[in-house]
Amino acid sequence: MSLAARPLASRLSELTPLWAQDHALDHRNLVIADEAGPRLATADAMAIEGGRTASRVVIAVADAAAVEARLDALRARGLGALRLVGASEGSHADDRAIVRGTFDLLVISIQRLGDLLTRAPALAEGLGLVIVDGAEALLDPARSPALDRALTLLRISALPPRIVALCAADADDQAIARWLDASVRRGAAQLDLSGASAETLPELDLAPILLAMTVAGRIGHVGELRRLLLTSFAGHAAYRRLAAAGDPREGFSQLLDAALDRCLGAGVVAHLEGRGLVATEAGRIALALGLDVATIASLDRWVRSLATAAPSRLELALELARTSVGAQAPAPQGGAIDYRAAALASARALGVGGRPVFRWLSEEIWSFGQATDRLLRQAAVVDGLLSEQRLGDLADHHGASPATLRAIASAFARPLLAVVALLRQRGRPAAEADALLQAARRLDPTIAALALQPAPSRPRATPPAPVVTRAPRAPRASRKALPPRGQQVALFGDLA
Repeated sequence: MSLAARPLASRLSELTPLWAQDHALDHRNLVIADEAGPRLATADAMAIEGGRTASRVVIAVADAAAVEARLDALRARGLGALRLVGASEGSHADDRAIVRGTFDLLVISIQRLGDLLTRAPALAEGLGLVIVDGAEALLDPARSPALDRALTLLRISALPPRIVALCAADADDQAIARWLDASVRRGAAQLDLSGASAETLPELDLAPILLAMTVAGRIGHVGELRRLLLTSFAGHAAYRRLAAAGDPREGFSQLLDAALDRCLGAGVVAHLEGRGLVATEAGRIALALGLDVATIASLDRWVRSLATAAPSRLELALELARTSVGAQAPAPQGGAIDYRAAALASARALGVGGRPVFRWLSEEIWSFGQATDRLLRQAAVVDGLLSEQRLGDLADHHGASPATLRAIASAFARPLLAVVALLRQRGRPAAEADALLQAARRLDPTIAALALQPAPSRPRATPPAPVVTRAPRAPRASRKALPPRGQQVALFGDLA
């Protein structure tokens, strides 16, 4: 090409749609930073072009509402013979079809993509292109674990697909691009990655990624754990921050040991003879329900503190409200009730006033603030829900709408299921776990059904599928154990 022709070619390149440019359809990872409308339109066009080249394409979005929006946008473009499938957290009927690859274009929520990759790591090997919207969530400690899990499982696959990450125009696209080893496109101008600053990278916990890798069966020893954590975005960000301050090796080893200690102490990860690190039942449920390791650790400390005593519903409600789930769940406005005095009176009636949570309520009288009052109001509602009080009565007593009560029930069903797993894991009587399992099902049947189907650990190397000469035997249905009937003392029962 002559020197005179280059400016004209450059201008023509800027007028060419991004998805049609050469670099947009090769196999290099790509980060596109732009406003929502242009970047999603580009993603849809790239997905259709990729699907027409006989490579399966996945578009991963934030939630179920975004799944429906992308499905409508793709259908409006005219797909011809392309097979379009949509999947979100609320739909589970076509999991096996997705794993078998009976689609050309798949629109899926990022949470469910991570769940499927955890259950079936070989799914990643059959994908040609994965487009991930909202990649700036990697920089948010509250939202990063779900996205980091899915992207890490894609990247460590034996045949990793191409990843195109879409992020907001003002996001730190250089940090994301360095981790993905990707080029960056901001409109038609490519950015220089040499000026990326480690100080802008967030401090992200390694424990959620460690748990995700053990559930996927990808970790056998500490050396492998270190490699996989460095592959994740959280590990990459930590290593780069440490490298900017000096020698990162010792610092990263300390971070790894601390994350491993948290997971082992919480009971979500265990050492198994001959297999190394594995996820426990509590760990699989925590990952499936999006519970953090700190919440599991707090609940496990309570379960271990019970010793031979039976768990009381009063104490359970308070312990659930003290977790991070309680901090995020809605709370009722509260009625004309002294919640602290009512809780202590109920504790004395039950004979559990000496337990740690009630000593805290008795002794820390001068440190009570809005957070403590909120916790007590939540605990009162949770106790009422567990004792199957009528929603109308609960609403009148605690100044809560039916919608707020349903939201509280859905939020606390998740940690309650973790308590069920921990009771079983610690060898508690089966009747205790069965009774709480029934209570969790009453709070939210959907979440209970999801968590009760944990995925088994998979080996690191997926062998070829064997030839099946006869139909596999269906698993035997387990008998449902009903909780024993017994007298219950209700928390705040004197307020009814």
